[in-house]
Amino acid sequence: MYKKTFKSVLLAATMLAFVAGPVRLAMADEKAAAPATAGTFTAAQKEEVNKIVHDYILKNPEIIMEAITAAQTKQHEEEAKAFQKNIGKYKDQIYSKDTPVGGNPNGTKTIVEFYDYNCGYCKRAVDDVVNILKADSNVKVYFKDMPILAASSSDAAYWALAAGKQGKYYEFHVALMKSSLPREKETYKKIGQELKLDVDKLQKDAEGDKSIRDTVEKNMEIARNLGIHGTPGFIINDTLYPGYLGLDMMKKAVAAPASADPDTK
Repeated sequence: MYKKTFKSVLLAATMLAFVAGPVRLAMADEKAAAPATAGTFTAAQKEEVNKIVHDYILKNPEIIMEAITAAQTKQHEEEAKAFQKNIGKYKDQIYSKDTPVGGNPNGTKTIVEFYDYNCGYCKRAVDDVVNILKADSNVKVYFKDMPILAASSSDAAYWALAAGKQGKYYEFHVALMKSSLPREKETYKKIGQELKLDVDKLQKDAEGDKSIRDTVEKNMEIARNLGIHGTPGFIINDTLYPGYLGLDMMKKAVAAPASADPDTK
């Protein structure tokens, strides 16, 4: 996201540079008076353009943040459009009875979280989710493993889903998110032992159960088709909230009716 945003900033800065002041191009004859393209710039002309861009940004640094904000807003709008376009197709899968849940199984307020066990903001979000569940007995959370950051992210997801086969997904999920230990087999076994799971079965399921891998692949497919490209990503009462929300914003989102933006509440 940030590489794409930075490229947008550079492009915007280049365009602003041309607006800010004329580029003094030496023309060999009248035919060269036609608008120049990037491929027709000489080395000297390119150097002059770069200097104009550089000087303009130094004098107007606020344009960087404006460009970044505009790019983020555009991305958010595109994600929201993709979500609204496809949410109907995937509702049964998003709220599948096979998805691990936390909170009230019959709760009418719903949170769906897509996350990665190596995601720093996901680790922060786990406390918010836990606090929401403690404060509101009518909330139900659907957990969607979305391992995108490292190979160990996939392994962590498999072990968490394996714990779910023994009825302890939520407990394993919270413990692993809060753990500062490396995402590796010994950590997963340690958490399994602390939760009094059958660790041998836990490992066997994590390493060999095809249905667990199918679940993760399906989560990834759902995320792609709903425009969720990073973690954490939340669907709260059928409304998409990409990125980390924080406890206050999450409370507002949970309290808001379906498809309402908590910023307007």
